[in-house]
Amino acid sequence: MEYSKKIIKILEEIEVSESNYEKAENRYKNISEYICNSELKKFNPDIFIQGSIKLGTAIKPITEEGSYDIDIVCCFEKLSKNEITQRDLKNQLGKEIINYSKKNNMKNKPKNGKRCWTMNYIDKDNFHIDIMPCIPNNQNSNNIVALTDKRNKEYNIITNNWEISVPRDYYNWFIKISENEKYKKAFAENVKLNIEEIPDYKIKTPLQQIIQILKRHAEIEFSNNMEYKPSSIIITTLVAKTYDNLIKEKKIRNFDELLIEIVKKLKYHINKNENGNPCILNPVNEKENLSLKWEDDVKYFNEFNRWIEKINKDFYLQENVLMGVGESLKIEKSIYDNEKLVKEISHHKKPEWKMVNEKEIKIIVKYEIRGFRERKIESNTPINKNARLKFEINLNNTEKYEIYWQVTNTGNEAQEANCLRGDFYNSHIEKGKKIRREKTAYIGKHYVEAYLVKNGICYGKSEPFVVNIVQELKNPLTM
Repeated sequence: MEYSKKIIKILEEIEVSESNYEKAENRYKNISEYICNSELKKFNPDIFIQGSIKLGTAIKPITEEGSYDIDIVCCFEKLSKNEITQRDLKNQLGKEIINYSKKNNMKNKPKNGKRCWTMNYIDKDNFHIDIMPCIPNNQNSNNIVALTDKRNKEYNIITNNWEISVPRDYYNWFIKISENEKYKKAFAENVKLNIEEIPDYKIKTPLQQIIQILKRHAEIEFSNNMEYKPSSIIITTLVAKTYDNLIKEKKIRNFDELLIEIVKKLKYHINKNENGNPCILNPVNEKENLSLKWEDDVKYFNEFNRWIEKINKDFYLQENVLMGVGESLKIEKSIYDNEKLVKEISHHKKPEWKMVNEKEIKIIVKYEIRGFRERKIESNTPINKNARLKFEINLNNTEKYEIYWQVTNTGNEAQEANCLRGDFYNSHIEKGKKIRREKTAYIGKHYVEAYLVKNGICYGKSEPFVVNIVQELKNPLTM
């Protein structure tokens, strides 16, 4: 299938590296081995990966503060509903996960969520692992599993009333639709290897890639309110169902056209529950509602509907060229646009130095909120108020230069506080580096520029770094 240059660039930007796929697999194996050799061994734990890593639809986080999710199912084959409560099962697994965390000196304590235990790793890759305890729904099949769920009214008692799921069946359904074997076979022939030697993460089918693109769009569209972002399983299910129908109905000429056709038809594959309300049902188990939040709060569905309308506006074909997609995914950035925009701000002062610009200057920004350690952020990353920012530049050996910082605020809050600024500020020394510290105080987009100056001559100027302060985030960039 043919891909436009724009799509190739986007896919390269969002793809998870092979090293991170391997790291995810190693961490999954480590925790699996630990559980299988723990006191839970007597219950014969069957442990396997599900979710985006397994399906090949994971995407690189937008910023370094984003995380890679590893979803693990832990099914205890020798337990049944008539001998253990959901609470006891969850707690028994939790005991071993906490022990594993302590043994490995993990800084974050495991979190006991609604269905899963979550372990957060603090490192440059920010992995977090969700481990879902379950048991066979009946003794005749391990494909249908019964899940623990704190929201279940019978969570604390012996009962048959468990939520059920079919993660292995879902994976098989998805892989069949994506024609994974066909693409893997072609790849194996091209690199002269046996098909068994090809890791799953080496293969990316058009279905997987379209899901990756739409997941990235949703992340950006809901960056200021992540609570209402459509879940990965909802996007994956709708795209797969739409893709399956399209491939059967018509021959698609190229990837751009396929993406557009799927975007147009996504809404046609929304189900209705017994009350006639919209929902997304598991295609391999229609008793499982994948959109339970829509039932609890209609705003989740309304926000999903708004997102469907937005992707239809953002992605469209014009004279066989895919339009809008780069801008909506923040892939095509224009340094010139920011430079031009800042210069047109009336309170942005002009530098008085002679501009030579021999050296390439880039601003590096560290972000800290609520006592968490500093983490690097990119320009235009949505961040909260009341955080601390540390600015430095990418050059060493700057002892002979002065580094000046121009801070230009915008927005109603800064204006009402008489703090639009636009002037130049000195650096101060920390650990031998010339830096600038600022606090995030006013909602709006603000601009910081760095100037490398010596004897009245500016030898380098950075592009404007956009400090994008928003309303309180549901999921701030904490570590």
